[in-house]
Amino acid sequence: MNSDYNTKPRRLILDCLKKHSGCHMTAEEISEKLSLSGEKPGLSTIYRTLDILSQSGGIKKFVIENEKKAFYEYSSPEEEKTPVIHLKCCDCGKILHMKCSHLTGLSPHIKEEHGFSVDNSKTVLYGKCRECETKGEAKAKDL
Repeated sequence: MNSDYNTKPRRLILDCLKKHSGCHMTAEEISEKLSLSGEKPGLSTIYRTLDILSQSGGIKKFVIENEKKAFYEYSSPEEEKTPVIHLKCCDCGKILHMKCSHLTGLSPHIKEEHGFSVDNSKTVLYGKCRECETKGEAKAKDL
């Protein structure tokens, strides 16, 4: 199968991810966004297309342990160079991704100093998101 074949579902999915650049979404969320715009490719088509796009480049696929879903995000050539670390809130389960130029030296440091290669597509830090932290502080004040 030619991965450069530009089908309508492929264009729709890629455009949806570009429109929501900086966010990572599940196949179901992409389906919902497309439905809101009047397009309704089947979920199996969306999954198949996401697999093709993640293998050929242009989007990143993230899989976080203990999550049943994969997350997808548009990635421009410039963004490919910036490492991403995922942040998972232990309270509400929200998953955020942090793109930060300060992370650029982290993987090389770990490789050089500790002899370990980091897979940046699976890097997750666990803690509390801002909203849950704020709720916890407000609750503590009320006591």
